[in-house]
Amino acid sequence: SKVIAYNNFYEFGVGMGVPAEFSQQFKVVPWSLTIDGLVDKQITLNYEDLLKTYDIEERLYRMRCVEAWTMNIPWLGFTLASLLKKA
Repeated sequence: SKVIAYNNFYEFGVGMGVPAEFSQQFKVVPWSLTIDGLVDKQITLNYEDLLKTYDIEERLYRMRCVEAWTMNIPWLGFTLASLLKKA
């Protein structure tokens, strides 16, 4: 069987399929990310800045459980290290 909509993003709900349903209307604008404090350079980036500034990588995580299930999880994003280097 396929596990397509299951995830653990409890911010959207605790049922297995609920987060996939409720996250469809999630708005990332006008959010921004600020890195400040013990850094050389404070930075604030919005969603578009993040997509323009960092190379998006595609990864595939393969999980195998001792209970005999496996899961292949695709991931798109950028490394935290590349973000922190900017600060």
